[in-house]
Amino acid sequence: MNERAKRERDLAWRLLRREVGDDHSPEALAQATQQSFDRLYRRLVELVGPAGFDALARRSLSLAKAECPFLERVVAELQPDAYRLRGLQTSVQGRDASEVREGLIALLGAFFWLLDTFVGDSLFWKLLRGVWPHLPAEMSRLDSEEMDA
Repeated sequence: MNERAKRERDLAWRLLRREVGDDHSPEALAQATQQSFDRLYRRLVELVGPAGFDALARRSLSLAKAECPFLERVVAELQPDAYRLRGLQTSVQGRDASEVREGLIALLGAFFWLLDTFVGDSLFWKLLRGVWPHLPAEMSRLDSEEMDA
């Protein structure tokens, strides 16, 4: 895994952890991942269009499935006003929380990596701060207190 992919995975975990709070159960992590994709869709659809978002999400899911077989039955679905990861909640039921966490970090991290590659760092951060305003202005500040505020 290259440094940028590791960076995006770290970001994915930080955002998921912020969304779930103290509940790191597989179900809570799956719900937070779905919410993250919903938020990203609403923010990015104007820039990349529904088909562009669908392509990014499907490719992200494909990359994550290669690492995390429990995601095999998850289907990325473009809906009129939302983006759904159909089967995600079912796929995490009865699974070990650490396995689910790693799989969902891989999924969201792959999405971030693809988006960053597609639009570049500067626009990537601007777009993500439109979804999560608490994010720092750039990745180099990810470890700062600003991220956890």
